[in-house]
Amino acid sequence: MGYRSKGGDLDSTTLLSASVPMGAFTFGIASAEYNGLRGTVYGVNYSLSKTTTIYASRQTSDVAALDASYRIKLVKAF
Repeated sequence: MGYRSKGGDLDSTTLLSASVPMGAFTFGIASAEYNGLRGTVYGVNYSLSKTTTIYASRQTSDVAALDASYRIKLVKAF
């Protein structure tokens, strides 16, 4: 779990994240806000073995140009 906040005269940034392991799964969420614009990512990792993981996530944002997106990755560590 993490939290970071920075404020100034011209900009302000806040970031909050957390991950929860449950067996072979790890669930996570991260949310960031920059000058009133917010983005959020939800994700899950599933460990197929000690070196292979499947990762799926969904990203949303308040910015109209950044539509919601989905991502699925297969990661192999050597």
